[in-house]
Amino acid sequence: VPVLNMIQLTRDAVIADRPGIRSVGVLASTAVLTTRLYAEPFAASAVDVIQPSARLQDRLMAAIREAKAGRCGQATAAALCTAANELADAGAESIIVACTELSLVAEAVRTDVRLYDSAQVLAETIVSKVKGRKGPPTTENPTMRHAGVHISDARPSEPCPVGMALRDLVDIQHNQQGPT
Repeated sequence: VPVLNMIQLTRDAVIADRPGIRSVGVLASTAVLTTRLYAEPFAASAVDVIQPSARLQDRLMAAIREAKAGRCGQATAAALCTAANELADAGAESIIVACTELSLVAEAVRTDVRLYDSAQVLAETIVSKVKGRKGPPTTENPTMRHAGVHISDARPSEPCPVGMALRDLVDIQHNQQGPT
């Protein structure tokens, strides 16, 4: 059974999609930022990681707590959108949503730079591997969208792109095994 590293997959997807990228912004919990889970792999590829200001990080943490409590709403989306735009203004050429709670509202982010959801990259990589595709998801993959929208083929009536990708995986497995 292959083990997939979501952080490495996200880095690989960003670099494959954006050759020569110099900086990314990371939206994650304070623990993820403090432990440099994304910063070190990106640094190994000569890409700087930009983090939200302390004030916005506090706001993101409040949004994460709200999402964990099942209260994902406009305040959560607004915190994520504000932080993403702050990172873009600070020079981030792409933004990484590196927190599954924030993934729930990532579709609401509107920014001029590309947005990558690490959970979505992982889910799409799993589906791609099952379908026999090689390499990280890129914009060449027709299911990817950027510029403020999840990397997915989500429609407004289907709010969870990660869930959609995993549902696709179950459908693929069912089709390969035949009806039970």
